[in-house]
Amino acid sequence: MNFFSILKKNNKYFIIDESTQKNILNFRGKSEICHTNKSFLDFIIADLENCSNTELKDGYINTQEFCAYRIFSTQIHGTENSDYHNYYPHAIYEDGLWVSELMDPDSENIKHRRSNSVTKALISKYGEEEVHKLFQYGMARIYHNNPLRGNLDKDENPFDFIDIKKYQELKIVKSIINDIKTLTEEQRACLITLHATYKSFGMSSIIIPLFLVTQIIRKEEFVSSMMSLREDLTDPIPNEKGLINLNETQQMTRQSLTLASTTVEDYLKFFESESVDRIMSKIINHETTTVELKSSFFKCQKTNNVLKEIRHECLKAIAGFMNSKGGTLIIGVRDDLEIIGLEKDKISNKIPKVLVENEDEYTRLINRYVMDCLGKEVSNKISFVYETIQNKRVCEISVERVNGGVFCVDTHFNKIKKYPDKEPIFYLRRDRETIILNSQETHEYLNRIQGIDKKLN
Repeated sequence: MNFFSILKKNNKYFIIDESTQKNILNFRGKSEICHTNKSFLDFIIADLENCSNTELKDGYINTQEFCAYRIFSTQIHGTENSDYHNYYPHAIYEDGLWVSELMDPDSENIKHRRSNSVTKALISKYGEEEVHKLFQYGMARIYHNNPLRGNLDKDENPFDFIDIKKYQELKIVKSIINDIKTLTEEQRACLITLHATYKSFGMSSIIIPLFLVTQIIRKEEFVSSMMSLREDLTDPIPNEKGLINLNETQQMTRQSLTLASTTVEDYLKFFESESVDRIMSKIINHETTTVELKSSFFKCQKTNNVLKEIRHECLKAIAGFMNSKGGTLIIGVRDDLEIIGLEKDKISNKIPKVLVENEDEYTRLINRYVMDCLGKEVSNKISFVYETIQNKRVCEISVERVNGGVFCVDTHFNKIKKYPDKEPIFYLRRDRETIILNSQETHEYLNRIQGIDKKLN
């Protein structure tokens, strides 16, 4: 049994091993576990006490159990890492809700899954027809891998099989991935850790944890839905007296999942105000190399009309960040730091309805505009967080750097400026502004950056 304590250094708190007095590293063994909030680290240590095995190995805590330490390690590693953007489609493709070697089309288990709270939430959010496709493609994978299973008398696949490349182009899969990308860092860390932990126990699902961290389902629904992924763990129906008899494996699994859902709930509480504080800190230190403020994405605040030049200014900032070190664009804040919120923005002069009533649509429209002008391949380089600050909703758009750079081709803006329709513009964030590089400057800059990248790799 290891004992841990907390040490304060330079306004930060660190978890240390009491026996060696050395700092504890994250689960990947690459950086120290530290935070400015001592209570948060106290929570991590207390949560470790619920783990049956906390072996200390090479400076990090080696445990396969779900715990706050593993969540925070994932968060430190960076949930916006490009590796995860490739991870999500495969996780959905293999989700146990629709892919399980224990299932066949007529099994009671799959009928239960199609009527449980998670499936109902899926249908409510993405539509019955789209959800039905996921179940059909899931069964297709089962028969593709083993054509003789189930009640079939011949080895023909009764379902349409598609590979992962086509699968990730499905409308519903893109929507789910976009919803994951719009989660906060701490929510994504919880999601990824839940998925990785319970996948190793034969309960592979990214959808069920997604609905837990976004509070679409209750903790009890999370537990029963996860257990239904394994035939031997399926929650039994109460008998006539309302009593449920669980075997030892079911009891241990139920206890583990219940504890995990509570850990997620408690973990996220620590960050409820931190997300606001993080955005406020960026607003106060506004207009830096990596932060830019805009009052709206679509509407001109002076004329109250939707103007193509306004949205291009936001696109310009995004492209500039992608071509430098990345950055943050915050929508709903004026240059004088007054927070006016998304309530002042709108998508069309003909549609007076404010966008704040439909943040999913707001995200979708910005994403579509960015992909149209900068290319579809950069869609995984931006993520959205919405927060309420001073009773106003603001949108934080986090932008990652793009290796090789991006060119902006905004045909509507080019027509206004009387440029050729397909004229590419190379924007670069430099100091506190976004500038345009001419063709020679662009060539020299990209050659220099590519040379630096090669040395780093």
